Amino acid sequence: MRTVKIVEQPDRSHPHAAVDTETGSVVLKHQDDYALIGLCRRLGWTVELEKTTNDYSRRNKGRLVHN
Repeated sequence: MRTVKIVEQPDRSHPHAAVDTETGSVVLKHQDDYALIGLCRRLGWTVELEKTTNDYSRRNKGRLVHN
């Protein structure tokens, strides 16, 4: 099973990337971080999220998201 970490790349056309934690290679890119997380989970990958103070409740693009 693949484990990926979601990272931001603000200067790129697709600012969010899923990076394989073992190899360090970018395996998927997307403009929306939540859509990218959904894609990774549908592929059966484990998504490793960075912990922030806003992890449990944050507002993004008009929707409330709970991690």
